[in-house]
Amino acid sequence: MSWDVMALGHIHERRWVGDKEDGVFYNGSLIRRGFSDGEGTLGRGYTVWDNHTGEWVPEFHNVPQRPQYDLPPLDAGNLSAPELTETIINRLRETQTTGREFVAEIAPMIRQKNCEHHTRESLRPRLPSDQ
Repeated sequence: MSWDVMALGHIHERRWVGDKEDGVFYNGSLIRRGFSDGEGTLGRGYTVWDNHTGEWVPEFHNVPQRPQYDLPPLDAGNLSAPELTETIINRLRETQTTGREFVAEIAPMIRQKNCEHHTRESLRPRLPSDQ
């Protein structure tokens, strides 16, 4: 192959493909798209390539990533709708990195885990009409 370097890109993590000496580099995406995307060994960000010496040298620039949290399972079976709402809001507030205020640009990605042993019906909040 007559290429000095091959730069690829898509949605996964930044890394060398095969041996570094092969000159095949995959820059990946700037940010994680969800829970299945890790930050990667080289971090997430962009790469500036310098060829002043005749050799391609990468300079990695990382981009801060939003934190990701899995909230613990929440058994809503014995909670009223207002109690459930208050519990969820309090859990969300605990994830904020700037105190208790919500800042969209740095807000974490949050995933609520389900109780695996409960059915969908048992997770439904208890309403006043159920009593």
